[in-house]
Amino acid sequence: VPDMSRERRRTADWWRKSDLPFGRVQLPDRQLQYLFDASVRVLYQHRDIVDGEPNFQPGSTVYRGLWIHDGVYYIEAAAMLGDTSSARRAIEGIFRFQQPDGRVRVMFPIEMQRETPMLVWIMNRYARIADNRAWLRSSWYRVVSAMEFVKGMREQTLQDPLQPYYGLMPPGFVDGGIAGLTADYSTVYWTITGLEAAIDMAMWLGESAREAEWRSLLAELLQSYRTAAKRDMRRDKHGNLYLPVRVADTSSTDAPQRAQWAICEPIVLSSMFPPNDPLVEGSLALLDSSCVQGLPATLGWMDGGIGVWFAPLYGLAHFVRGNTDRAMKVLYAFANHATPHGSWAEEQMPKGVSSRTTGDYPTTSATACMLRSVIYMLALEQTNSVELLRGVPSWWLKPGSSVGVSNLLTRFGSVSAAISVNKGGRSATVSVSSLAHGDADDAMAQYTDKVNVIRLSLASLKLAGFKNRDGSELDKEVQVPWNQTLHIDVRK
Repeated sequence: VPDMSRERRRTADWWRKSDLPFGRVQLPDRQLQYLFDASVRVLYQHRDIVDGEPNFQPGSTVYRGLWIHDGVYYIEAAAMLGDTSSARRAIEGIFRFQQPDGRVRVMFPIEMQRETPMLVWIMNRYARIADNRAWLRSSWYRVVSAMEFVKGMREQTLQDPLQPYYGLMPPGFVDGGIAGLTADYSTVYWTITGLEAAIDMAMWLGESAREAEWRSLLAELLQSYRTAAKRDMRRDKHGNLYLPVRVADTSSTDAPQRAQWAICEPIVLSSMFPPNDPLVEGSLALLDSSCVQGLPATLGWMDGGIGVWFAPLYGLAHFVRGNTDRAMKVLYAFANHATPHGSWAEEQMPKGVSSRTTGDYPTTSATACMLRSVIYMLALEQTNSVELLRGVPSWWLKPGSSVGVSNLLTRFGSVSAAISVNKGGRSATVSVSSLAHGDADDAMAQYTDKVNVIRLSLASLKLAGFKNRDGSELDKEVQVPWNQTLHIDVRK
């Protein structure tokens, strides 16, 4: 039997000296910082080397293996934290599952139609974050073949106008609370998200013919979606408008919130929903009404259980729609369901009801969502901007506190931003610096274009009572050009 105290010290020393991406985010809440750092650790504890390539796994128990739906979030988190090498190699590990017709199929023999557009999305996400256009060009044929497969699958649905999924996507496995094969809106959402990513990549590479082709396909799919959604939308007992995840769902016994994580993903990742969209507003209200201990219940597989790892998706959906306070409450409710080791069960029953859990423990999906939630709330990427520090609540700005990001990678470049309050709590400093991605082709210089800016939120400082040095009121937001530094001194 080894000396356990010595082994514990050795293990802790290994993690402290590792080159893993710690230190990119600073939070004033010590417990939240602990959970964030623990999530970085768990992300890499569950990264196995499979066929010579790193594979971020959902966990070490039930679902150990490659699950693309969860995996794209693991890869994105690693890339944003600066580990673009592991992100690229993990994507290349998925390449071995792409078939000659372009289809990505990991969950054989199960049909999961959204695996293919998910690969397209994460390819774009990595290439943009890493500013690796050369890699994207060398892998472009994979994007093209994937989109050809997606196009062909949709064309299959156009052969029979009487099918409820006419113009959408064929039936497949949904997961996350819905068993069996069914035509579903999650696949449609991810197909739209993948198409948007493919269009973005085509623009970046100057592939104008492909861009035009995919824009046309996207418009057609959106029209089919809106027609089907109008037919299938319902209202819950509170009058909230929502869309069951199964296409043409006729059930009357399933909980309305079941698998409604599905709509939260396109709210965050796509541009398909306009501001104040009634379906978005109704769906978030539906999830709000289902919360137990601050998180939606009966969202996944467990009746009455809390869908722990899905919950941050719901919180981020609130955040991108401008509901910052609600998003912060969801983040803390999610944090409050962590174990002392800084990890989560995938789903669990509320305390006092049952001790049952389901899925992986610990689950990397929850840890990745912790990382993504905090990062997005501190640095939210929009079409032409990065919105910094909007997710900082005013009550974080206590005497001696600091909050911010350091060399965080975005699609536009790396960015650092921080708010530091002095020990007396009467003054604070705000600093921003950035380094935009370069682009050798001036015609494609999207990152240095003046329309791309950093939007720094000062709303939390303003709400906490801080003003400019001359006593004037702070603006709620200031714009900072890329590659320029900003330093603001404020006081109460």
